Amino acid sequence: MEENSRLTLTTIFGGAISEHFDLALSEVLENIEDINCDFDATREITVKVKFKGNQERDLAWMGFQVIKKLAPLSSVMSQAVIDHDENGEIQAFEIKSHKQQQLPLNNNVTQIRGGQ
Repeated sequence: MEENSRLTLTTIFGGAISEHFDLALSEVLENIEDINCDFDATREITVKVKFKGNQERDLAWMGFQVIKKLAPLSSVMSQAVIDHDENGEIQAFEIKSHKQQQLPLNNNVTQIRGGQ
């Protein structure tokens, strides 16, 4: 039979809090490293431990949750030139250059066909 040990942060839930925290920390660090996320956004790890006693006050139900808050993916903006083809069908061309005044060239655009 296993011997009961006094509750501490390292013994409660058989050490599972530490394991869950380590997983969340890994995700936070990967999120910080991700170039698609805002570099200076605040990330958070919250560890919640809940206790609920019984009427005799000699037993407590326990539960925990590790909650992580990551930076969202950064938004991406672009520009499209809207025009009509020779049949009058609407079409758009995404401008792939970072120069705002550049006109679309055949090898510098992606054609987007409009609906019916």
